[in-house]
Amino acid sequence: MNSFVDTSIVATNVDITLLLHKHLFIKQFDHSLSDSENDSDSERNQLKGKDKRHKLVRHVGNATKNTEINFEYGISQELKKEPISSLPFQLQIRYTTLTGTKAIRTISKSVNVTHDQEEALKTAHIKTLCAASAQKSAIIAQKGGYGDARASNVATLDLLARVATQSEENRESVQKWVKTVGTLDTSLLTAQKQERELGLDLSCSEGEEDSDDSDDDGDQSRKIPESSLRTKDAVPDFKKKSKRKMETKNMMRSKSRNDSQSNTLFQTKLAHAGLF
Repeated sequence: MNSFVDTSIVATNVDITLLLHKHLFIKQFDHSLSDSENDSDSERNQLKGKDKRHKLVRHVGNATKNTEINFEYGISQELKKEPISSLPFQLQIRYTTLTGTKAIRTISKSVNVTHDQEEALKTAHIKTLCAASAQKSAIIAQKGGYGDARASNVATLDLLARVATQSEENRESVQKWVKTVGTLDTSLLTAQKQERELGLDLSCSEGEEDSDDSDDDGDQSRKIPESSLRTKDAVPDFKKKSKRKMETKNMMRSKSRNDSQSNTLFQTKLAHAGLF
C-alpha cells in the first residue's frame, strides 16, 4: 500500500464542514472519540443543539493529493413521508495554501433520490465504498474497538458483494478491498490473541462483540443491570462508564501494539479510492 500513497502536502490547517438536509443525519463510528489526527482538536468535532445531527465539522490538518475524508449518513423516517425527488449537500473546505494564503472552497450538490435498491446498486461508486469502509474499520480499531472493526468489515462485505455483480471492474475493486481489510483483520486477530496470552480481558469489554471471544462472562459484561433501569439517570451513567472503559481499553491497546500492527492501522486509515 505504501507505494500508492503520495505524502506530498498540498495544504495545511484544513478544516471541513459538511451540511446535510434536515432529514439526513451524520453517523458516527469512532466510539464518540475524535478521529482527527490531533486529539487536541477533538472539540472541533463536537456540536451542540439541533444542528449536531445534520452538521459535521472535522479538523483534517495537513492534506496530500491522496487525502480522502469519507462521511456516513442515515435517513430519518420523516423523509419517507415527504415526496422529495432530490437532496442537497454542501461541503465547506477551509485551508491554508503552501504560500500562506488562507482560502475557503464551497461545494454544493443536489443528489436525486431513489427508492429502487437495484438502481442504487447500479449507480454506487464502488471505489469510494471500498475506501470509506476501510477507513471506517481502521478508525474504529485505532480507538480500541478491534471486534467492532472486524464486524464492520463482515457487514460491509455483503453490500460490496452485491455491487460487485454490476461489472467486472467492480468485482476487481472488491477483491482489492478484501485483500486490504484482510490484512487489517489478521493484524487485529493476532493482537486479540496476544492480549489473551498476556491475561488481558479487553475483547470482552462493553460495546465490543467478538465471535472468537463469546462466552458467558463476556455476555454478562455487556448487559445493563436491572437495578439501573429504576431511575432516569441510570442509562446515562451506564453510557459514561462504557465510554470510560472504551478510553481505558484504547490506552491499553495503544501501548501493547507492535510496530507492524500500528503500521497496518495507519496505512488502512489512509485508504483512498485510487487503491481500489
